[in-house]
Amino acid sequence: MSLRFGTQLVVVVSLPEVAMEVLHKQGHTFSSRSLPAAVNVYGFNKALWTMMPTDSAPWKRFRKMGKEKLFSNEGFNLIRFIFFYNIPFVPCYLMIFFDNANAYPSGASSNGGTTSGGVAKARQARAGFSERGEVMNVGAATFTTMTDLVLSTLFSVHLTDYTTPDSTMTKEFKANVNALSRYIGIPNISDFFPILAPLDLQGIRRKIGHHLKKLLDFVDDLVDKRKLERMDSDYRKKNDFLDTLLDLADGAEYDLTKEEISLLLVVSIIL
Repeated sequence: MSLRFGTQLVVVVSLPEVAMEVLHKQGHTFSSRSLPAAVNVYGFNKALWTMMPTDSAPWKRFRKMGKEKLFSNEGFNLIRFIFFYNIPFVPCYLMIFFDNANAYPSGASSNGGTTSGGVAKARQARAGFSERGEVMNVGAATFTTMTDLVLSTLFSVHLTDYTTPDSTMTKEFKANVNALSRYIGIPNISDFFPILAPLDLQGIRRKIGHHLKKLLDFVDDLVDKRKLERMDSDYRKKNDFLDTLLDLADGAEYDLTKEEISLLLVVSIIL
């Protein structure tokens, strides 16, 4: 069965056997997603690689870059320590485990483990709520913890202190990330009738642009600071995603621009 919504053709396959045959023989055709009209702002559509047609040149370029550099075994090995440093914060932050200082080993190495500083910081976070007898916002705490894992991997920075998950900075960051994810998924009449796209009748492109600009400003500031740090002769590489992307930009193989770096980092945050 097929349905047509404006210019969009939807094919519905109800039988499992037919679905398997379609995916087996026409998998390449159905593997691509159409880019929403609302993401055509600040060049966002040029970096949203998860929605690009798989036969397009930009998607192939990003796929090659991810396979050879960003998501290779070597790339993951470089950021393993970042994960091992942050993982102990999670159970301690949510006050599920960590009943004593020996819950995790002290010391750290590039092969795994934690750091005594990380243990102390996580214990301090737990004490902040339990000793004061305050109710912890689990949703805010979880968001802060998971976001810190992402930002540590991308930029080697922390969003906020673990004792203040409801800070203004955290709330604004969460609002921008959630808004972007929500507006990208909202059905938009511009996608069904492209002739109406310039009018932005539902205001979705404007809303995406508003929140995207705030995240881009946040990321651009981190990128600019890192580029200045890298100019210092005493700079020590952090081996995070940002360092890897800047290394690729310094080379000629991938022709990566600063704008693309910022957009790729924003995409990595919201996905």
